[in-house]
Order: sequence, then C-alpha cells, then structure tokens
Amino acid sequence: MAHYLVIVESPAKVKTIKKFLGSNYTVAASQGHVRDLPKSQLGIDVENDYEPKYITIRGKGEILATLRKEAKKSDKVYLATDPDREGEAISWHLAAALKLDEKKMRRITFNEITKNAVKASLKAPRDIDMDLVDAQQARRELDRMVGYKISPLLWAKVKRGLSAGRVQSVALRIVADREAEIDAFIPEEYWSLDAQLKVKGEKRPLTAKFYGTEKKKMTIHSKEEMDEILKKLENEEFQIIDIKNSERTRKAPLPFTTSTLQQEAAKALNFGTQKTMRIAQQLYEGVDIKGNGTVGVITYLRTDSTRISEEADAAARSYIAETYGEAYVAEGTKTKSADKKIQDAHEAIRPTDITRTPAAIKDSLSRDQFRLYQLIWKRFTASRMQPAKYETTAVKIGAGEYCFTVSTARVAFDGFRSVYVEAEEEKEESNVLVGHLSMDSVLTKEEFERRLEAQKIVCMYHWVDLIIEEYRHEDFLRVANGLENEPERGRRCDECIRLRLKKTAEKARELGITKFTTSLVISPHKNFAKITRIAEELAGDLEYIAIDFKKKDGFLKTNTLSKKLGIYRQNYCGCEFSKGHLDKEEIKDGV
Repeated sequence: MAHYLVIVESPAKVKTIKKFLGSNYTVAASQGHVRDLPKSQLGIDVENDYEPKYITIRGKGEILATLRKEAKKSDKVYLATDPDREGEAISWHLAAALKLDEKKMRRITFNEITKNAVKASLKAPRDIDMDLVDAQQARRELDRMVGYKISPLLWAKVKRGLSAGRVQSVALRIVADREAEIDAFIPEEYWSLDAQLKVKGEKRPLTAKFYGTEKKKMTIHSKEEMDEILKKLENEEFQIIDIKNSERTRKAPLPFTTSTLQQEAAKALNFGTQKTMRIAQQLYEGVDIKGNGTVGVITYLRTDSTRISEEADAAARSYIAETYGEAYVAEGTKTKSADKKIQDAHEAIRPTDITRTPAAIKDSLSRDQFRLYQLIWKRFTASRMQPAKYETTAVKIGAGEYCFTVSTARVAFDGFRSVYVEAEEEKEESNVLVGHLSMDSVLTKEEFERRLEAQKIVCMYHWVDLIIEEYRHEDFLRVANGLENEPERGRRCDECIRLRLKKTAEKARELGITKFTTSLVISPHKNFAKITRIAEELAGDLEYIAIDFKKKDGFLKTNTLSKKLGIYRQNYCGCEFSKGHLDKEEIKDGV
C-alpha cells in the first residue's frame, strides 16, 4: 500500500491534519525555516549575481534527519507549508535540504485547516512557484545587506548598538519627519462650545456645535470670548430655525485582512499586534471543539486580500437569509478591486464555517480566543449584508444672536449593523435619533445638564472614569414589544434590566475588565435577587459583583444628594410605558 509524507510548518497542525488523512499518511513539521544565511558573515556573493550562501539553522539538524528518513520510506512527499511567499520559500529549502526527487515531490496549499480543504489540496498538487521563492529571497537579501552594511556605519558615526533595516529605517524616517512637523507647529488657542439638548420624545440628548451667528461662522479664541458668549446664552431659548432632510447609506465593511484585523482588535479588544497574531494562529491551527475534535475555525491569517471563495460567499448568504431574513443579504460581492501590490494567493480572514457561531463554541475557547473569533465572525457576516440606511437631518438651532448646528441621523434600516459595528463608528454616530426632528420640536437643556454634571461630580469624587455611551431607544422598544401594558416591575422591566446588564457586560469585555455590577438595585422598588439572577445568567466569563446598595441607608443618601444637586427624581422607572401606566392610575384616582 502506498505511503505518503506531508510536511507542514507548525507542530500544532500535525495532529489535526493527521486525523483528516488517515493511516496512509505521515504528517511531520519542519518547525519553520530549516536554512538561512549565516550570521557570522554577509552570506551573499555580491560579485556573482548576488548568489546567497545558505546553511542549516542551528538546532534543525535532527529535524532534517528525521524528515529524510520519513521521505525515503514514502512514495510521495507533499510540501504543505503556509500558502504565502515565506511558506513557498520554506518548501523550496526543504526540497533542497532533503534532496527530494522532483518526480516524488509535490507542493500543496490550503487556506483553512478543515477536512474538505486539506483533502481538496491533495487533489490539486503543483510545482513549487519559483517566482514566489525568488521574491522571498530578494526580500531576505535586502534585509541582510541593509542591516549588515549600514549598521556598522551607524556605530561609527552615531552610537554603537544602533541598527538599520530595510523597513525599520524608512519607518524611523517617517516618524522623525512627523516629529519635526510637531515641533515646528505654532499652537493657537481656540475654544469649542457644544450644547447638550434634550429633544422632547427622545431619550438621548442631542449634541449641537457652536457655529457663530446665523450668517457668519465664528471661532472662539479665548476664555473671555467664551464667557461672554455663555453669558449671552444663559437665559436664551433654543429653537430650530432651519432643517434640511436627506438620506445616506453606510456600506458594510470588507472582511479582515491581516492589517485591518490588527487595527480593529487594538481598538475594540485592546489587543497588541503580537497578541492578535498569536491568538489568530491558534484559531487557524485548530482548537478542540466539543463533538468535532480539533479543527481550524478561521482561514489563514496572513493576507492582503479581501477576496472570499464562492463556496464561503454562498454559505454566508444562505445563513444570513435564514437567520436575519432575505432583506439583509447583500447584493453582489464585496471585494477590493485588484491591485498589483496585493498578494491575492488566498482569501480574507474569515470563519471556516459561518454556522459555527461564537456562542456555539464559546465553551471550547479561551476568553481571548472567543473575543477574537467573535470579532472575525461578526466582521465576515456583516461583509455579506446590506448597507445600513439613515434618514439624515442637517439642523440649525438659534439661541439669541447665536447659532448652533447639528447633523442628526435616524436609522431607517439597520442592515449589517444588526451584527457588527466598528469601534470607531460607535463614536461617530453620536446623534442617532428614534423619532423625527421638526420646526416644532421642543429643545431643553436644563435637566440633562444637571444630571450629567451630577454624574461627573460623583465620578470625580470617587476617582472613577465616566463613559457616556450611545443610547439606542429602538433596542428598548424591541425588547418591550408586546409587554407595553405590563405593570411596573413586571416582565417588561425584566427585559429592560436584561438589556442594560448585557450592554454593561459587553462594555466590560471590550475594556478588558473582568468584573461588573449595577446601581439599579439601589431603588427599594427593584428586586435585588431577580437582578442578581439575570446578571449571573449574562456574566459568562465575567464575575458579577452582587452589591445591595440599599443597605446602610444607601437609598436615603441618594435622595439627600439629589436634593443637594437639584436633581429631579420621579416616582416611576423612567420608560414611557411606566409613565403611561402611572398617568392612568392617577386619572383613575382623581389625582
């Protein structure tokens, strides 16, 4: 019976691929590069067409000896190193170091470590791509020549221990030029003025920016100018003086490339570049999924391409149609136009199976693995969905002789945002409203500002950072649907509490915080045991701290503090349905 040898780079892949292939195959690992230029000399014959002089890397002799024995016993050797320029070069070095017969040796690549992908690669073996090998050799030789020729010059002229590099030196120049620009900058004092306005019928405030007068834009240059404007605005009413309506769409994001994954993981998860790549490598090489064994859950992590295979695209569209509805499925495909500078040998980073949701495999992943996989899954799913649509409104708000401007947006169709919102986008969409603005909309600033200032004071006193998050009233209306007539503290309140605690837990994970709690329990009208139960259900990998703030006269203290700060306190929860219920009871009682 024929016997085959498959050589991969990483030992972590061996067990997984062996399971896919069966007893006729031996799977072994090279553990990365096996040959390189010598460290003791340049290792490049500059006079002879820049011919490199390769030697076996220290410590790789035993690995090569083992691979030679296995190669001699095998009818065919498949070189299955990574599907990129570096992997191609490793295959070429292995062929040379093992002295493999060209007829006996074949190159195979796969973009994901799944049974179908590995078996499909064996049906399409090829020769080693020497163009890719030459590209890798050119990069390696340039690295060596710049480092070995220029670094000694730096030691002699600047300082011993400094190093030069093909990429490093250019990046340093960019940083130095930017620093020079910063040093040359002449600062000019300016002040900004925002008005936080409460719109009647809306739960979220509206942030309007100072423009100047209705016809002339003004810049505030000093505190004195600011104080003068504030004094004039002190008793003025804010009124809408002009409205222009339009529509806009926000396109779904492209699937992740290596660089965009690193950027988004840094912003959304606070992961460093190395941490992102290490965890992505683990997800690619395979994790032990309960009921499925070890399987790679994402595609290859080093890519410049946003291309997606036809099979993956079709699977994604089918999943979205089934889960979210046909209206959410994107029209056509979403990829960047071809660029000669992009290595398009393999796909964008995506889940190997879109039906393998983050929630489904959460118990099989570490906390960091889960967070990164969830980010990749959401991004890919969103990339195959329809754009989000907004009804936008450009508003001018008059206050005495001055004018404020604001651009608001109302979500008409959430599209891909039902799955994924970029970290930066959360900050951008600060004026998203549920209802409509009109010339008759009532704007007030007193109550919201008092409450916000009170929050700031309390947070400053306790050395706590205050994070003002986007409030999406439509989320509450969604969970309250069908429960509008429930009494206070009924099932509607349970769903509302669940929503608030879910958002709190998600924010904790985003910031890398392992514990969370809530001040909802401070009210004597709230059920401490019920809130604790809901929070613990949502905690997952987090720890919920069950603190009953009512103890030690906690509620009494909040009443005293509210009076001191002039904050209005209502005798109902806060939602429109509670208020409506209360109003009915008051009318019934003749109040």
